[in-house]
Amino acid sequence: MLGRMAVSFSQGSFLSLAPGGFHRIAYLDWGRANRGHIVVCVHGLARNSRDFDYLARSLASDCRVICPDVAGRGDSEWLADKSDYSFSTYLADAVALIARVTAPAPPASFGTFRRRNHAAPGPATIDWIGTSMGGLMGMLLAAKPRSPIRRLVLNDVGPFISWGSLYRLKGYVGGVVSFRDLAEAEVYLRSVLAPFGLLSDEQWRHLAEHSVAPVAEGGFVLRYDPAIGRGMRNGQPDPELPLGPNFLSGIDLWSTCFRAIHWCRCGRCGRISRCWSCPVSATRRP
Repeated sequence: MLGRMAVSFSQGSFLSLAPGGFHRIAYLDWGRANRGHIVVCVHGLARNSRDFDYLARSLASDCRVICPDVAGRGDSEWLADKSDYSFSTYLADAVALIARVTAPAPPASFGTFRRRNHAAPGPATIDWIGTSMGGLMGMLLAAKPRSPIRRLVLNDVGPFISWGSLYRLKGYVGGVVSFRDLAEAEVYLRSVLAPFGLLSDEQWRHLAEHSVAPVAEGGFVLRYDPAIGRGMRNGQPDPELPLGPNFLSGIDLWSTCFRAIHWCRCGRCGRISRCWSCPVSATRRP
């Protein structure tokens, strides 16, 4: 069980800036910091970095794994201006995170003597693993000119998201959900996170433990700001999330992202995905 085994991650944080002011972003850093291969794992709309614990522990033997909490989730701060819950903010935070984890280590210093005979390492290789919202963030970043993202792995998301899928997600994050105890929270999560697949009892318990936080009056609540869905409901356009030419049916990123990204292989059935449907899976675009 992950909770009973030795794990090798450290917790970090940094200040980032949204239109409404500064906020702190938390992240987990797995593996050795001097590895040139970095994998960034980003969770879904109402999830947090601990979703990737089992995967990160496995990958950390070969690479450095960074798992952030998107603003308003997990250990990251809630935004004061709720309209800042947007992809514009999320991408700015992600860029700040990439800059932080790829910055070369300062040269060793011994008193007044500073070693200069070793050149700084070259740019890190970055792979991005994204679930749902985290996958959208990865696509939008990978499509930017001179993006540092080399490989992109998408889970539970694709280049087209119907309005029906977004409507279901709005309902999922609407209001405060509370539980008497962890057992009740686990029952709830087994239901709403059924698309996660066939998890063991141990893994479900792990998700429950890291999906909720205790409250002063007793019981537990989910670890995210209930206002994270407000940006999805206010009808304001997000400049970092273009609707695309098929906007009457949903958000269409085929023309935006697929022109800029070289896609080698993609396979996803979509039968139990809230965002990625079988008809979209069968669609091929240039």
